[in-house]
Amino acid sequence: MEELLDKLIELLEKEKNLIVNAINSSETTEELNKLLEEKKEVLLKMSQLDEKSINIDENIKEKIEKVKLLSKTNEILALSNLNFIEEIFESVFSSHSTYGSEGEVKKIQGNIINKKI
Repeated sequence: MEELLDKLIELLEKEKNLIVNAINSSETTEELNKLLEEKKEVLLKMSQLDEKSINIDENIKEKIEKVKLLSKTNEILALSNLNFIEEIFESVFSSHSTYGSEGEVKKIQGNIINKKI
């Protein structure tokens, strides 16, 4: 169990670094996908352990807390990346229609320069 937790912590730390850099290149995104598959395998192995045979001492509890913290951090980083990408797309591709005093349709196009990011 402890070895699996150590591997999971290592993968989560790598994941955090890759998430931060994922926007920069497609290679990073591919690496991140491979890492997620590795993480899934480790979690599968952990789920197959017999809970009665696991001796949960303080060291394991600390590692579980570290896994929780890293997982939450990675989730927040991934959501931030997603929000950033959505803002970029919205500012580049959105066009808003408004109506003038005579009833004519006016299109207002925003661009990335006009938006707060």
